[in-house]
Order: sequence, then C-alpha cells, then structure tokens
Amino acid sequence: MVLVDLSEFTKGVRQGIARETTNGEVLEQLAHDVEWLVRAAVANNRHTFSSTLEKLSDDSEWIVRRNVANNANKSLATKKKLAQDENKDVRAAAGR
Repeated sequence: MVLVDLSEFTKGVRQGIARETTNGEVLEQLAHDVEWLVRAAVANNRHTFSSTLEKLSDDSEWIVRRNVANNANKSLATKKKLAQDENKDVRAAAGR
C-alpha cells in the first residue's frame, strides 16, 4: 500500500522515483501518471511488474511502449503484441 500521494510531487521528482524505486506498488501507481516521461521511466524500471508493463504496452506514447519492449519483465504475450506495434522502433525493440 502506497501511503503518499505521489501526485503532490513535481514531474521531475516523480520521474526520479520511477527510475530509482524497487517498489512494484509505487511503480504501479506511477504507471497512471499524466506525464509520459514518468510512465516511460516506469516502463524502463526492471522492478516493474509484468502486469503493469502489460497496461503500459497500450500507452499512446511510443517511447513508453519501446521501454516496455526493452524491459526483461514483460510477458511473452506483451512481447508478441509489441512486435506488431505501429511504430518501427517499438517493433524492433520487441524483436530483440
């Protein structure tokens, strides 16, 4: 359970938390952030749950989806979905 309302922090602080935390629940909360840079940092964090990565694989920002594709915690189903992405960089990352 996250006891702090992370939305009270600045975008930069939330992005830093998303990059550095090892807490999957905090990352789950930050995956819903309005700022795509924060979501991209969540998608890049090796402690992000595969279920969170699955949700982020539908993000409107291709960089978030590319970071999901590069994350070793993604499921095979998520990898297969991203291999069909509209963006070539996302597809390439999913193919690695």
